[in-house]
Amino acid sequence: EVRPDAMGFGLGRVVMQYGDRTVIWHGGGDSGERALMMYVPETGQGLVIAANSASAGPLFPQVFRHFFDIEPFAQLLELQAGG
Repeated sequence: EVRPDAMGFGLGRVVMQYGDRTVIWHGGGDSGERALMMYVPETGQGLVIAANSASAGPLFPQVFRHFFDIEPFAQLLELQAGG
């Protein structure tokens, strides 16, 4: 049988732990768009942002802060946006 009991790839999502909260996320973009998908399983809340602009990255931390109180992750989003 080739089916594993466990697999660690995670479908390309990053899993980060901040205290008692987990952020599962994936983001990216290219010359014409930016996107972010994230989920906090402990609260059942998630967020998807898709923008038709490569320069929209600085908006992502602002939108994230509006819905979530996980400042270290918001700061990571700022670093990724070049801020």
